[in-house]
Amino acid sequence: MRTAYSGRAAAYEKKGDYLRAVSDLNMVVLFYAVELEVLNDQSAQDRDKFMLEASQAYRARGNVLRELRKPAAAEADTKYAAALEADAKTWAETTRLGHHCILNTVRVELCALLSESVKAIFAPLPTVISLQLIFMLPAGEVMIPDNVSVTG
Repeated sequence: MRTAYSGRAAAYEKKGDYLRAVSDLNMVVLFYAVELEVLNDQSAQDRDKFMLEASQAYRARGNVLRELRKPAAAEADTKYAAALEADAKTWAETTRLGHHCILNTVRVELCALLSESVKAIFAPLPTVISLQLIFMLPAGEVMIPDNVSVTG
């Protein structure tokens, strides 16, 4: 499904139909967000590559949002893409070193581009929720971060 929506979004963008492009990219990002949440609970192989794919979806949506003259939303997607890329790099490095890194990130954004039914699902939540916990587990040793920050 992601591939179909991505392809159609690219076609819409090429034609200059940015509203339809961003609509399809919203679906792509939603699919990635759900899959990333599932992967956060597992140590999936090639997780770093999947995170990089997801970051490309956020960057693509950010580019279309810029065309729609929505710089704040575009910047949010660009920043989140950069965070995913950093997380992917961390994941790849810790995997290479024989460490297991569990990164739990929850991010929910409500913006004018989401459909009313999607807004209704997330209405009780604050506009942006970001929760991040990192556990590094080298062979037989557990390290837990000194603090956990919750913003919202």
